[in-house]
Amino acid sequence: MSHNNHEFGTTATTVDMDNDTLALLTGAAGAKETKQVTAQTLTIGDGSELTIASGVITVTGNYHTVDTESDGASDDLDTINGGVAGQILTITAADAARSVVLKDGTGNINCGAAGTPGDITIDEAENAVTLVYTGTAGNMIAHGQNA
Repeated sequence: MSHNNHEFGTTATTVDMDNDTLALLTGAAGAKETKQVTAQTLTIGDGSELTIASGVITVTGNYHTVDTESDGASDDLDTINGGVAGQILTITAADAARSVVLKDGTGNINCGAAGTPGDITIDEAENAVTLVYTGTAGNMIAHGQNA
């Protein structure tokens, strides 16, 4: 939910998801207007490629493929920059011949649960890691090895 305060009144936008219908409630304070959008496909981005530079990538969206610096066989990913608090980010490997290693706790990436830390290697387009960005760190919420 987001609220925007304006000089002449208050407006609010509420997003409510029910099955495959997205309802948006908008309008001035006290007024309600409902707009419904039916979604059959939810996309999170085009998977634009990012290349690791000195252990760092800077995200520009919610979904990216990641490649190693100078097309090396393997590269460590220590830090993810550019995210905003609450952002969901999914990354996959850009090339099956190269391994991207998400380093747990080295920079601002947290891959493991309390007591079970560990680095994660993605080396196939079908392998994905999804993180939620807190504003300062990327915390893994899902990891899939599907190839």
